[in-house]
Amino acid sequence: YRPNLTLDVIRADGDREKQQLLLKVLGNVKGTGIVYAATVKAVEELAEFLEAEGVSVSAYHGKMAPKKRAEAMSKLADRLQAE
Repeated sequence: YRPNLTLDVIRADGDREKQQLLLKVLGNVKGTGIVYAATVKAVEELAEFLEAEGVSVSAYHGKMAPKKRAEAMSKLADRLQAE
């Protein structure tokens, strides 16, 4: 059991509803969080959407250049230390 971790499953019909529900959930999150997506394309599209909505995000997936992955991990670590 890890009290600092939660897993939520919310039924949504279509990508637009998923996006709106995610924004609602993120609006209630205190601190830093991680959102998982099933594909590289989904990660990139989701990061783009969230950035457009004013959410501070860093995309991370296995097809990123090593330097970009390291930058994203460093940014996450810095955010977690600041909390």
